[in-house]
Amino acid sequence: MAGRSTPEELAWLERCLLAWWRRKLGIDPQTMQQGTESLRQHAQAGPLLQQLELWLHRPGSRDQVDVATLLEPYRHVQADALDEVEKE
Repeated sequence: MAGRSTPEELAWLERCLLAWWRRKLGIDPQTMQQGTESLRQHAQAGPLLQQLELWLHRPGSRDQVDVATLLEPYRHVQADALDEVEKE
């Protein structure tokens, strides 16, 4: 949130959040393109994905994203939940 993360750390964060939502919604990870589209249409995951893409993949757009608000719902996710996601 302070803007000091490496590109590798940001990529890990993105993978974890997307995998977490795929798991939560029961989306098969083998159908990544379809799964991403399902996430975009979901009431909660959609806004996250939109803001995440804006923050991480559109240079000059970082000021448009309130990172603290974006990540707030995930503050209480147990660390081991992310460890399991990383193994997928």
